[in-house]
Amino acid sequence: MPLASIIGHGPVITLLRQAVARGRVPQTLLFAGPDGVGKNATAAALAQALNCPVRRAARGDDACGACPACQRIRDRVPAGQLTLSGPFFVEHREEILHLVRHTESKARAEHALERIIEVKEGADQTVVTLTGTHLTHGIGEALHHAYHGELDTHYTDEGDLLRVAWSR
Repeated sequence: MPLASIIGHGPVITLLRQAVARGRVPQTLLFAGPDGVGKNATAAALAQALNCPVRRAARGDDACGACPACQRIRDRVPAGQLTLSGPFFVEHREEILHLVRHTESKARAEHALERIIEVKEGADQTVVTLTGTHLTHGIGEALHHAYHGELDTHYTDEGDLLRVAWSR
């Protein structure tokens, strides 16, 4: 669902589209309000707009809604899941997440459709969902190379999701 399809939040959507077009989206956004007003839909549409390689190539301000990256984000169907945990991770969370994001930005040059969908932070672990298996595997290997620790990689029984767990 592209930002243009969000109804009833015209001024907010205009600001978000301008930020996307300029490449100056704030690091943190808070979507607040009562249930059913469109917080989740707007956040998902913004994620599509930021991660859409078609939009980036055209230097636009909204997602195409049709490419594989947009479809995976819309349907919330990741191809990879990276779980980060352990006392070392908790202590060095920001540094490790910086490596995750840096590895993603480097990988985009070779695999333009592989992106981070979401980063869910918990008290003792963080789960990163991704649109592609190459990126999921690559980030796991980068973490293991840089910080050592335990690395476990396996596909689900259905074979459609790569789960990588890194802990230290």
